[in-house]
Amino acid sequence: MHGRMSSRWGQMFSIFGAVALGLAWYGFGMAAPRAADGNSGHEKLYKHEHELIALSKLRGEKDVVVLVAARTGKIAAAAEEFTKLGGEVHFRADDVDYLRGRLPVDQVEKLSTSLNVESLDIDVDIDRFNPAQEFPPEKEKPSSVPPDPDTPLSHPYLPQKDMDIVDFQVGHPTYDGRGVGMAILDATPDMLVPELQRATSLDGQPIRKISELLASTDPRDDIDPMWVKMDKQVRAEGGKFTVGNVTYTAPADGEYRFGNFNERDLKQPAYLYQDVNFDGNPEGSSGLFGVLWDEKTGTVWVDTDQDHSFENERALQDYARRSDIGIFGSNRPPQPRRHTVGFAVQTDPEKHYIRLTLGVWQHVTEVSGATIGKGFYGGSYNGIASEAQLVSYFTGASSMYRRVESVIEAARNPKVDVICLEPAVMDEVTNPLHDGKLVAGVIFDRVTGKYKKPLLSPANNTFGMTTVLDEVSSHGILAVGAYQGGEAYRINNGAEVAHHDNLHLVGSFGPSGDSSLKPDIISPSELISTDCGYKPPEKMKGVYELPPGYSVAGGTSTAGPSASAAVALLISAAKQAKVHYDAERIRVALISSARFLPAYQAYQQGNGLVK
Repeated sequence: MHGRMSSRWGQMFSIFGAVALGLAWYGFGMAAPRAADGNSGHEKLYKHEHELIALSKLRGEKDVVVLVAARTGKIAAAAEEFTKLGGEVHFRADDVDYLRGRLPVDQVEKLSTSLNVESLDIDVDIDRFNPAQEFPPEKEKPSSVPPDPDTPLSHPYLPQKDMDIVDFQVGHPTYDGRGVGMAILDATPDMLVPELQRATSLDGQPIRKISELLASTDPRDDIDPMWVKMDKQVRAEGGKFTVGNVTYTAPADGEYRFGNFNERDLKQPAYLYQDVNFDGNPEGSSGLFGVLWDEKTGTVWVDTDQDHSFENERALQDYARRSDIGIFGSNRPPQPRRHTVGFAVQTDPEKHYIRLTLGVWQHVTEVSGATIGKGFYGGSYNGIASEAQLVSYFTGASSMYRRVESVIEAARNPKVDVICLEPAVMDEVTNPLHDGKLVAGVIFDRVTGKYKKPLLSPANNTFGMTTVLDEVSSHGILAVGAYQGGEAYRINNGAEVAHHDNLHLVGSFGPSGDSSLKPDIISPSELISTDCGYKPPEKMKGVYELPPGYSVAGGTSTAGPSASAAVALLISAAKQAKVHYDAERIRVALISSARFLPAYQAYQQGNGLVK
């Protein structure tokens, strides 16, 4: 993104680095794609899978969730074997030869020996094996010192200069992410924060920032309390219907499906304390919110005020259809720290489930605002690709199948141009070789090869050689390490450092298990960003106190999205300049134009800082 060449084509070459060299050039640090013939040269089950089988048997479980990357062109044969062994297929993607389903635990080892199977993993749901502890609410303590006037919000460190975006946009101010859909595969952001409301289309028209709010969870194989089982069929007559001993008021007479959402089942969202409507959960309250569904029209009503009436509730459609947002709680009178939570609905007519997709996840709210947020501090500045749209996929951090399938779905989605997989958390013991041979790495290679969309992900947050995770060790995914400029340390951490260019406090190093250079690149972290608006203010003692709704986003969790936002700028430029692009050309452009930091070794930074 240098923008220093005089001619138009010189500028475009600067924008896209080595794009003109095309797919034939693989360059420094790029491993040749792995042959998809099933001859991987390693055991299909590692020690970790054998441990999971033993643990399942000890718990008396009859089956486990299994992920299968079939050999190329062998998905039908693999699915047939899966079924013959007593399995039930829950998801199948013939385009990349992948399936997921439940298989009798005694048959896993047999399936792993099949010549139709290239890689097989047993899914691990962290929520199931290590249930989240319920912590009591923290008492808010006033800051010991007043907020410093030079806060990250009023005088921010912005990464645009270190990434050469300022020069890049001097002659092309519309190369700002417009016309680009960036999928973030993580959780659901707070869709009520002001900086996540508006984007710009390729033709310059204002559009909604969040184009889709989707979930990759499956109520059959998942612990996801936001899925509501709509198994009760009711008929309203005279405007009333009864479930159990409770009588409800319907919006109109007719047939519906009914279910209950239980706020007390929510264990992980930060600072929510299982209280979505902020009523304090008084003694005797149930925590149940009725959900009513007209299957014929696809309309959903949620009893957000728990008055047993749907007549006074907003009629909602799938967000993908009409971008409807519902609200739990009330912010009247207005308060700086909101007492409201937004949600969207996702219907599953086949399984008869409704999902209430709550915008209550701190992590994704932070990384989204820093990278594609718009209008910080009264419109004074923006995120990196401020005019790009967000396509949000809820994957959570506890299950591998969600991550694999959300990548597949995002790659298929015509609204998505670049995919950011967040966060990389799966335990490295699943494959101590870190060579990208588990199901995720195999499928990620196939997805980028077929759909040609760039796929990026944080490398990991564990310092040390060969600590990049297996899922980011394949060729098909760009692994991103974390960079932090000296100004970012001063403004956001209150620390003076000796050098301008630094690695962030956390990150992971290569090489990968097959000797590929990983991470591929490093990208800025520790950036001013958004936060859930109902949370207490973020404070750094003696340095600053941010107002509710703002945070400083760090870790490789922010580096991955900041690099993805840089890709969004490139794609926005390519679309406007009518320059052909694909995942491989974008990859070549990023690694060939990255700035290598002399103070660090290649295994720590890959090809260097994205520019």
